[in-house]
Order: sequence, then structure tokens, then C-alpha cells
Amino acid sequence: MKITLFLEKFLNYISIGRNLSHNTVVSYRNDLKRYVEYLKYKNIELFDDVRSEIITSLFNMLHQLGLSAKSISRNFSAIRSFHRYALGEGVARNDPTENLFRPKTEKKLPTVLEYNEIEKILNQPDESKKFVLRDKAMLEVMYSCGLRVSELISL
Repeated sequence: MKITLFLEKFLNYISIGRNLSHNTVVSYRNDLKRYVEYLKYKNIELFDDVRSEIITSLFNMLHQLGLSAKSISRNFSAIRSFHRYALGEGVARNDPTENLFRPKTEKKLPTVLEYNEIEKILNQPDESKKFVLRDKAMLEVMYSCGLRVSELISL
């Protein structure tokens, strides 16, 4: 089956069957349309004609165009999901992404508060309020354990 014809079926599957968010579906749609255009440029119309080298060359091109590592990684996820779905549906006989590795993304270190900033936060609860002890305990647990606010709330 031609890749272009199968694209809409896959996009319907991820938006309904996998219940992905609207933004993820839009991103996958854009990434996969670019991928399909690249395959057309390489004169590839069928799934079984796609080789891992073609996908790698696409990632190299995206990198040269200045796409961030995070965007290239998302492209990889979209393309891998697309090929795995085609394989599962019997449209393709192989998965060219099988031996490829996700491009590494830069991991940013969290910003760390200075000691005086921590002191200011821990001294914020109003002493005249009814739940001052609870509030101080929550701030201390959050700071001491390195919790996010959402993690603290779920305790």
C-alpha cells in the first residue's frame, strides 16, 4: 500500500484509538507529512521500500535545518509509531526504525534556590493563621524531599 494513502488511517487511529491529545496529533500530522514529502523526494512510495538509512538521512537534514533535538526526537516517535502501526496492520513487512535509536535530547538541570531564598519561603506561612503548622510542614517536606507542588498535593 502507498504510504500517502495510509497516513490518514494512522492519524485517525492515534486521535481516536490511542486517545492522544489534540496537540500531539497535530504535531504527529505535521511531522509525518514532512516525512512523506521527504520519501516522495527520494522516490519512495511503498512501506517496504523504506530503509533505515533514509530515515537517518532525514534526521540529519532536520538537524542541519536547525530543528532542536527535542523536535527531532518527536519526529522519530511519530515515524516509529507510523511504521509499527503499518507493520501491525499488515501493510508493511518490515520496520525500518527497528534498529534505530531515538536521538538524544539535552537534559536541562533544574534551577536551584539559594539558601536565603529557601529561608524566605519557609518563613512565609502567616503565624496568625489557623493552619500555620500544616503550611510550614508542607513547605519543609516539599523542600527537604525536592518535591514538586503537584507531588506534594498528591500525598
